[in-house]
Amino acid sequence: MTDNTIKVELLSDKALALLLQLEQLNILRLVRSGDMEEKPKRQWAGSISKETASELLISRLPKAGRMGNAHIDLESMDCH
Repeated sequence: MTDNTIKVELLSDKALALLLQLEQLNILRLVRSGDMEEKPKRQWAGSISKETASELLISRLPKAGRMGNAHIDLESMDCH
């Protein structure tokens, strides 16, 4: 069964009582509206290759500090 969630506006106390009875019969599950808020999506989450990380670090160095194909040892850096 798919996980379908809807938002319902209660127009009376009888509506809430009916929903509570349906929950007791395991027909539905009530969720507070604050719990339904979507978490922000992590658009940039993930990992990059060592080569890409090295390129990014080199591009951030001041021009005077760049030396041709400088190699940055990522193993020795604490990147976590």
